[in-house]
Amino acid sequence: MRDSLADFIRSPRSTQSGPLPPGFDLRVLLYKSVAHWAIAHDGSVWLCDSDRLRLVHRAANGDTLRVIETSHRTAQLSERERDHARVEFEKLSARPIPALSKPIVSAIHVRADGYIFVQLHGDADKFTVLDVFDNEGRYLGPLELPLELSPVSLPAIVGDTILATTRGRLDVPQVVRLLIRK
Repeated sequence: MRDSLADFIRSPRSTQSGPLPPGFDLRVLLYKSVAHWAIAHDGSVWLCDSDRLRLVHRAANGDTLRVIETSHRTAQLSERERDHARVEFEKLSARPIPALSKPIVSAIHVRADGYIFVQLHGDADKFTVLDVFDNEGRYLGPLELPLELSPVSLPAIVGDTILATTRGRLDVPQVVRLLIRK
């Protein structure tokens, strides 16, 4: 039996080539599901689509080691969001309109001890919550952060410390260190 990364991909993902039309609303690109991944310290890979909380753990040879799926996080596009996205994607007339969904996951982080931190996509592109899973795949709960993480740089999670960037009072990026208390 052969297991491959292609099985992970549920639907074809369109690729964008060439310039976007003038006035194209880049925010609707969030409604296209994208794959997130993280490499664990043993060389295995954790994968997840942005539109649902389903983590797939793959060995370096492609074999599936574990699947963690939970339905406690769901998000639906409103009719207004869906209609707006369709109008914007129709501007890219040479390409098919992709399946549209609201993002839930924005990144995956795996600590050396195997604990998994799933960075969640919040309202208004805010990143303030991480869902935590232990090294056996059990959901431990949300980790509420006291500040908003930068959407353009990934935090580093080492042991019980999170190093991340955020915007300060003067809207200037700054590096912060957060301690995780159990």
